[in-house]
Amino acid sequence: MGTVSKIICEKILPIPWEDFSEEETKFLNKTQWDELEFYTSSFLDYGLEPNFFSTYTITEDGQFYKNLIRIKVEKNKEGEAIYDEVPAGIERQDFTGEIHFSSAILGEEDYDYDMTFSALFYKGELKELNLEDWSKLDNKKRKAAIAEITKQLKKKPTRPNVVAYFISWTLMKVIGLIKWILFWVFKIIVKIETWITK
Repeated sequence: MGTVSKIICEKILPIPWEDFSEEETKFLNKTQWDELEFYTSSFLDYGLEPNFFSTYTITEDGQFYKNLIRIKVEKNKEGEAIYDEVPAGIERQDFTGEIHFSSAILGEEDYDYDMTFSALFYKGELKELNLEDWSKLDNKKRKAAIAEITKQLKKKPTRPNVVAYFISWTLMKVIGLIKWILFWVFKIIVKIETWITK
């Protein structure tokens, strides 16, 4: 069962081009809109086997299709699991209802763009495709978070303090020796006590 499904919309989307500056239009024109991954929680996939999931496509001619995908798990030479997505069939959906699907385009300069569209279907045929929301968001926080994560990943692991390690190792050996001596002293005392009480 999936709570969020991926959708590809090959149909031309109602994008508010008139609201964009020349720079934004140039940047957004680089997007392959018919390949952009959108996500929806408008419906759930019940009854799928554990190794299967589905994605959806709204075709250029307004048809609605479900693409079944099998997750194939294999092991490489090192014994690590490798996951592969294998197409397992496609079928046209006789769906009637409305779905909402969203995506984001991460900007190179100062802004990211969030968008939500709605699609109304009747028996698997697209009747309406509308823009629900288009937001322009400052991306400074996202970029700062990515920079911080990248910085942390690039940090070399700190070398252990050799002096502290040597002191710790020496103390453990001394404590071990004291425990060993005390154990033998205790053992001898018990033997003497047993011999005296006989």
